[in-house]
Amino acid sequence: LPVLAAAGACVVALEGGTARVRATAGSLAGLRGHVSRVVEPPSLFHEAVTRRRPVVTNAAAGDPRVDPRYGGPLALRHALVAPLVVEDEVLAVLCAVDSARGGFSAADVELAERLVEHGALALRTGRLVEMAEESAREARLLAGAARALAAHVEPEGLYGAVAELARECLGAAGVTVLLADPVSGRVERVWTDGAGQRVPAIDVAH
Repeated sequence: LPVLAAAGACVVALEGGTARVRATAGSLAGLRGHVSRVVEPPSLFHEAVTRRRPVVTNAAAGDPRVDPRYGGPLALRHALVAPLVVEDEVLAVLCAVDSARGGFSAADVELAERLVEHGALALRTGRLVEMAEESAREARLLAGAARALAAHVEPEGLYGAVAELARECLGAAGVTVLLADPVSGRVERVWTDGAGQRVPAIDVAH
């Protein structure tokens, strides 16, 4: 807010065809958690997302691109909308309103671009961390399965080890192990654990 001399600001996450307000400050604080559909053009949001660059209006009251659901009730005078782009995908939009300097300038637009670039970098880093964590989890699962196969010769011991591994690595509340015979087409439930015990017994042939 102080950086752009704005009376209010918010970050809106774009999720499919909906827009969800994730963070707010100042005069836009009451919008936190608000969910709405993504407005079709003419729209400041649509224009910013399509062009992949900030869009400004310093005459919000008469600008048809300002969403009437917010422009009127909030008595908006100025609005700056900047997209957070990660790998050519707009994940969120930064919106700042009502500059204390009488309007948003070209310098404000450049500053907003730098802000969303930092925000996009943080989002990308978060994505990379999630991908790394997922890869590590899959590696642990595969390594655990290999150890289970090496340590257990009898089926009962193997099934139990696999069930414990699934609960630990996948966060599963229960496990059901099915044994399928490709020749006869028979599917048999051979092990259940936790919530998996609620799965009906299976012993069928096709």
